[in-house]
Amino acid sequence: MVDNKSQLSRRTVVKGAAWSIPVIAVAASMPLAAASLPEVGTNLGPLYASSVDISSINVNIGALQFDCYPGMTSSDIVTALVHEITLTSTNAAPFDISNLIVQGLGWTVVAGATATSVTIRHVATDSTCEGFVQGPSLYFNGQVAATNSITVSALAYNADFTVAPLMIQPASGTGALVGPA
Repeated sequence: MVDNKSQLSRRTVVKGAAWSIPVIAVAASMPLAAASLPEVGTNLGPLYASSVDISSINVNIGALQFDCYPGMTSSDIVTALVHEITLTSTNAAPFDISNLIVQGLGWTVVAGATATSVTIRHVATDSTCEGFVQGPSLYFNGQVAATNSITVSALAYNADFTVAPLMIQPASGTGALVGPA
């Protein structure tokens, strides 16, 4: 009669342990949070705005967000993401775009505004793809913009990534937008 009992020898256990130690060491050294973020310098874009309305007296910009880059999930955190919106005017004087009234939580005018160009900025401490930042409303302080004299462009960035160009959902325009119509 043949005994088919399987017995583990001390030698088999030691060999198995020796092979598993490098695998455990490599797995433990990989940071979990960074595993799905793309390479530094990647453009995660485009930056979507739910709407952009350019009228003769103001510009209203809806929520801003970006899609998940391949490999990212909506739980991946992108820290210190700066959203910048630039308005450029071709209006003849006395229209002064630097005299802009900005409404929207966390949006501020960047130093260096001129009569023909102004940039506003919002810094989101922690951003996620598919999360959003509420866009601003910008008023021309009683001035009236001529037809197709205002150009709106936007992007987002931090030390590692950019999110550009601006795209209006559902894909009704990309890059710089011109108005009022």
